[in-house]
Amino acid sequence: MLYCSGHGHHRLFQGRHRGDYSILFTKSILDGALSILFASAMGIGVAFSAISVLVYQGLLTLVSMWLKPYVTPLMLAELTGIGGAFV
Repeated sequence: MLYCSGHGHHRLFQGRHRGDYSILFTKSILDGALSILFASAMGIGVAFSAISVLVYQGLLTLVSMWLKPYVTPLMLAELTGIGGAFV
């Protein structure tokens, strides 16, 4: 749940739409550091959970590529607002 938060989803769409991946890269680095800490405390299961996160985030990336022509700046602003409220 920590890695698949709503904040990352709307940043994924923003990165695809505007070409701004800076926050997405920062979130990836933070998630990687947390994964190392969790793996040291909880073991190898953390590495196996990466598979489900990879599939989930990969599908969102593919969907965002498909939806890019249909996303307007207003829709993106509303999605950003909702994602910020979820956090």
